[in-house]
Amino acid sequence: MEYKTRQWHEKCFCCVVCKNPIGTKSFIPREQEIYCAGCYEDKFATRCVKCNKIITQGGVTYKNEPWHRECFTCTNCDNSLAGQRFTSKDEKPYCAECFGELFAKRCTSCTKPITGIGGTRFISFEDRHWHNDCFICAQCKTSLVGKGFITDGPDIICPECAKQKLIDNTVLPLVANAREWIASDSGPIPGNFFGLTKTYFRKVNPKSRYAK
Repeated sequence: MEYKTRQWHEKCFCCVVCKNPIGTKSFIPREQEIYCAGCYEDKFATRCVKCNKIITQGGVTYKNEPWHRECFTCTNCDNSLAGQRFTSKDEKPYCAECFGELFAKRCTSCTKPITGIGGTRFISFEDRHWHNDCFICAQCKTSLVGKGFITDGPDIICPECAKQKLIDNTVLPLVANAREWIASDSGPIPGNFFGLTKTYFRKVNPKSRYAK
C-alpha cells in the first residue's frame, strides 16, 4: 500500500486506534497517523454536550459548546430553543416565557412578567416595576412615562389628579360637616310689652352652596 510517498504492507496499513487493516475501506490521515472512519469520529468528531453523540450536520453552539438542534432545549419546558429567543440563568438556557414566569420581576399594574427580552422597556421606582404601557395615572389613565407623578398607596397618579383628590379629601369633607346657620325671619316676642323682636335661625346644608 502507498500513500503520500509512504509504503506499507497491506496487513500493516492499519488504523492507529483499533489496529484493524484499512484494506479498501475509507480512512482519514491526521498528523502522520491513519484512522479508520469510525475511530476518527470517536476520537475527534464534535459531540453534543447534552447527549454526547456525534454531531454529523448542523448543530447549535452555545457558550462555545456544541449541541444538536434537538438537544438545545429550555431547561424548564424542554421546548427547542434553536432559532428562538432565549436567555440564561446560572449558565442554563430558558425560553422567554419560562424565564419570565420563573425569574422576572412582575409589573405592579398588570402582574405580568417584565423580561426585558427584545428591547422591552420598563420603569422601576423603589421596589415596584411597570411595563412602559402600564405606567399610567390610576385615575385619568394618562401615561406618566417621562412625567412627574405622585404615589397614592399602591397607585400612582398625575399631579393634576393628586391636587383634585386633595381637595376632595380635605375641603369638601370640612364643608359637608360644617354647621351653618342663617337668619330666617324675625318677629315680636309674644307677651312682651316693650316692643322687642326676636330673630329666628335655621340650619342649612353647606353642600348646596358649593354644588356645581
